[in-house]
Amino acid sequence: MKEVINFAAHKIRAAPSDQEFCVQSSESNGDVIHTGGTCTGHVRLTFFLPQALPPSSSPETELRSPDLYRRHQVCSITKPNGKSVIRLDAGCSLVPPPQVTFQVPSLFDVLSSTPQDKGAHPWYMLVEEEHPCFGFICKNIWSNFM
Repeated sequence: MKEVINFAAHKIRAAPSDQEFCVQSSESNGDVIHTGGTCTGHVRLTFFLPQALPPSSSPETELRSPDLYRRHQVCSITKPNGKSVIRLDAGCSLVPPPQVTFQVPSLFDVLSSTPQDKGAHPWYMLVEEEHPCFGFICKNIWSNFM
């Protein structure tokens, strides 16, 4: 399996307008992303994203640091042979059309999500590692949240 993208998402619904997604695992067809409530069989992961992200900056700021503000479009596509693939950005406009499409938070969105109000949910979580790990999320930490 090839890693396509890492992105921030909530494990729980952070706002009433958040959209639910699930990743359904299939031995023969690969992982498939569905909108919430439509997964059947083995669900590997459920996550939530806002239905619409607010504007993150002014156009001139984005020109100076485009990677900081880039919000990737992610889509799940089922090919005619039944295999599922994940595509990004321009790949989402290719044939066949995607079944599920969503936009993920930019690095700026993640950094600016530090809560100012009680009850707000940031796009990140600070975790103290007890064992060395060189990944974004270590297996021993992730297992505590599944």
